[in-house]
Amino acid sequence: MSFSKKIADYVGQNILVETVSESFAGVLVSADDTFTVINRDGAEGNRVTILTNAIAYVRSSQ
Repeated sequence: MSFSKKIADYVGQNILVETVSESFAGVLVSADDTFTVINRDGAEGNRVTILTNAIAYVRSSQ
């Protein structure tokens, strides 16, 4: 199973994301092999799109 499919299991859930440069919390909107979209801190106006390959670690924060 690809990493993006594992991340996609968390769609709609609060997650903690760690990249090489930062860590943050948010609600996972979508994930595919190229991009992962997160509403940072759960706010719609703080939507972040990052490269899926840049994610080092994801876990549920619930």
